[in-house]
Amino acid sequence: MLLAALRAIAHSVPTVFILAAMVGIGFWGHHSHWSIPSFGAIKADESSPPPAEDTSPQAVVSESTSKLPLVRFDSPVDVQTAGLATVVANRTAVDEWVPANAVVAYNSQRVAQLSCPVAGRVHTIRRLIGQTVHKGDVLALIDAQEVGQAKSEYLRDHLMARYRAEILEQLRTAGSGIVPTRSLLEAEAGAKEAELRRFTAYQRLLNLGLSTDGLDKRLQTPQELSQAIQFLGLPPEVVAELNPRPTTANLFPLIAPFDGVVIRQDMVPGEVISPEVAHLEVADVENMWIKLSVRMEDGAWLNLGQEVEFTAQGLGEPVRGTLTWVSTEIHEKTRTIQARSSAANPVVGRPGEPTDDGLRRLRANLFGSARIRVARHLDSVVVPDAAVQRMPDRSTVVFVALADGTSFEARTVRLGLSRSGVTQILAGIAPGERVVTRGSYVLKSELMKDSLVAD
Repeated sequence: MLLAALRAIAHSVPTVFILAAMVGIGFWGHHSHWSIPSFGAIKADESSPPPAEDTSPQAVVSESTSKLPLVRFDSPVDVQTAGLATVVANRTAVDEWVPANAVVAYNSQRVAQLSCPVAGRVHTIRRLIGQTVHKGDVLALIDAQEVGQAKSEYLRDHLMARYRAEILEQLRTAGSGIVPTRSLLEAEAGAKEAELRRFTAYQRLLNLGLSTDGLDKRLQTPQELSQAIQFLGLPPEVVAELNPRPTTANLFPLIAPFDGVVIRQDMVPGEVISPEVAHLEVADVENMWIKLSVRMEDGAWLNLGQEVEFTAQGLGEPVRGTLTWVSTEIHEKTRTIQARSSAANPVVGRPGEPTDDGLRRLRANLFGSARIRVARHLDSVVVPDAAVQRMPDRSTVVFVALADGTSFEARTVRLGLSRSGVTQILAGIAPGERVVTRGSYVLKSELMKDSLVAD
């Protein structure tokens, strides 16, 4: 009997539990109106609601701030002992530059190679190599026989044309009743022929670079005109140094076409020269060219008018110019883009104390390096390069000094450009915060030590 009762109870227990569970579910469903919450709702109930989004500048800094622990010192004395120094992160303009190899050259549009238009012999050299010259200065005198012949022919033909014109005027004044028509016609023909010869002789002088400049109208006597033609083309100060009697009329002047310096002189007095070879060269050194070789990958950044900064060994302060030309092709040997800058050539001497000897800092064929400013980022937050530390995980941090003077917070930052000893901070540091410069590596070591201990 007892065994049968136990068996009956064992069979009835599962049924009791099932009935109890169904009663519990029915009770819960009655009170919750049979509404089952989602998993997201359950998580929302377990956590606090998210804070409202903060768009202030401090919020940006907070987003970029790492969760690294603070580095604390016991006292300001310990901070000083550690050798820490701080500066204020400020806003400034950051320039973006493109590098280039560079060499200085003369402005090819301001270099003149001078030669006599006809063969001759060097009579006098008035300016030596390296000397400063001004526009119109006579650099040398060349004794050229062809020049003397051209002057003589012009003087002869000019006087003949004047003589023929005077005869014709006299015949016309006498009247047709006294002078035969044939004689008048012959005089008119002779005057026209003489004027044609005079014009041809004058054109020959012009081809030699000589002009009478109205001398035939101002000077009436043959003697005055003859003396003026003898020294035609020579400035008055040079004529004053010459004796008219023994001096030949063959002299031809080599004249400086602009202000500059004699950079080449391949002649000596008495040497025979020809028009095919230039024996004198003058260059304007006040403005020089800086020839640039720019990498192909940087070519897209180049635009005319950009600032160029040139430096070279022994040059001193950089020389600044403007980008004036960019080649449309790639150099076949160097595979670089050729460009050119025009720069004013500073005089040699201390700042504010220019010399009067014409010496300039830029010299042709001076090799150096240049950089072209291709962009300027205004109002950028910058810190000294010494403030930036790179961690073993390749993250970059800057240590910010807190108000208590003994605590330093490691901020993970996003870097921009790095120029002239400062680094642009794109995120992580706000303007006005004090960052550690000298001794920042000490804080990095402390931070890494704490991290190892924690591990």
